[in-house]
Amino acid sequence: MTTPETPTVDQLAALAERLSVTDKARLMDKIAAQIGTPLLNVMPTAKDNDAWAKMNQLRDELASLYPQADYGNRLEADRAEREATMSGGRDVHP
Repeated sequence: MTTPETPTVDQLAALAERLSVTDKARLMDKIAAQIGTPLLNVMPTAKDNDAWAKMNQLRDELASLYPQADYGNRLEADRAEREATMSGGRDVHP
């Protein structure tokens, strides 16, 4: 007795292309039901892996170590200066 090969994702996608929109939706619903609960059990929570909080902490640490490297404020000042120059609010050559 031979065991059937497990189809690849590409093979399944090719077969799904032949389905009607309604059948594609039904297939997606069945697949979602199969993986929904197990997927929720393995996905990290925001508390476990909060990349934004880590990035903000790193930014704050770098700002305290290198206050002269505040590029955001420098860019804003440069933009304001350029806007004033272009709008005639400031002399180009003082």
